[in-house]
Amino acid sequence: MSMFAEQSKDNVVTGIHAEAFVQRLLLFDHCIIPSVWLRDVQLLLQRSDPDALCRLIESGALSFYIDSATGAEIGQARSQLNLSGNITRLNDNEFHFVTLKGHDDSERVIKAIDDLSRTQGVPAQKAKKVAEHVEATLLEPKGLAVVAEGFKSFYAELRSPDSTAIKSLVSRKLARLGARPKGLHLEVEEFVPEEFRVHSNLTSKFHLTPLKARRLSLEALMELSSVYMRLAHMREFGCLLGIEAKEQTAWNLKADALLQSFTHEPQFREHQFMRVAEIAGLGERALLQGTTIDLARLMELRESSDLAIFRSWLRSAEFKSNEEIRDRLRSVRSMLGNSVVSSAGKILRMIMTNLPGVIPNPAISLPAGLFLSGLDSFLLEKLAPKDAVLGILVEGYPTVLGL
Repeated sequence: MSMFAEQSKDNVVTGIHAEAFVQRLLLFDHCIIPSVWLRDVQLLLQRSDPDALCRLIESGALSFYIDSATGAEIGQARSQLNLSGNITRLNDNEFHFVTLKGHDDSERVIKAIDDLSRTQGVPAQKAKKVAEHVEATLLEPKGLAVVAEGFKSFYAELRSPDSTAIKSLVSRKLARLGARPKGLHLEVEEFVPEEFRVHSNLTSKFHLTPLKARRLSLEALMELSSVYMRLAHMREFGCLLGIEAKEQTAWNLKADALLQSFTHEPQFREHQFMRVAEIAGLGERALLQGTTIDLARLMELRESSDLAIFRSWLRSAEFKSNEEIRDRLRSVRSMLGNSVVSSAGKILRMIMTNLPGVIPNPAISLPAGLFLSGLDSFLLEKLAPKDAVLGILVEGYPTVLGL
């Protein structure tokens, strides 16, 4: 479950990460796209063939999810929001968390689908067909329930007298500021139901201002809550989610070894993919303006047996040196094999194997045909077998992105 939209600081979609989109579809059988009101899908539609996009969705490769529900801390903003029965402004070391969701989400989803069906630069009928496919695969928005479940586990962590997670997170933040966290005192108290107070010596011992101390505590609290929010989404949708760099410390503190392997799997695969791509001379490239994404070719790769071989090899590449990978990709035998099975190679082999048929004398054409047929099999099976890794990485992947 991962988005491919590129957004500005005000959450406006400014583009799409085409390479991330293609890589995830190559590396995973099914991808859930948390879409930003389908603006990212519109940009994808403008850069690809609408019919191929429909076939890709029909194949079960994609489903889409739109939900504005999120968790937030509004302790000191409560008086401005005038929440019923609870309008006092909290102190700097006191925190109150809420679940937020737009009141007009249903109408916005309908409008997003309508906008997708009228995507600029795409024939109306084709755009409408894509919009219908996207609408059919939209997952039910469950954000309110998922975030509430995440908060339930997060509150249990804060209430535990044995938990040291918040203190550990704040200690690391102090270290990044250049302060030695030795002697840090920090405890969390639930002074009224679902409102928490952080007792610490951040101001007295470490000479932070009350607002600075609040910011450090709040960052730690939000990072820890993100662990439980992501776990709740994983359980609800049966999916893997990547993690942001700023959340890494909280995950390291809370996740056991098995959970670590699950949460890092998407990023691990993509990291390994880019590592071998750079060794192969591809590297990270952005699509040029106007370049299309060949979704039909992407579907061919997803359905090929070569992709399964490539995925297996990619996992083993973790334990190989750059030099070993470079030798593998530059192997003359592998490159010869891929040349033999290329379009030009197939034409040449067809001419070679059918050439004896033009010889009128059976005494010559029959032995020649047997010899050339045997030579063709020897080339394919022994001397130069097709290399699935080279085929996917060097030939297939770049053609999808038009590189």
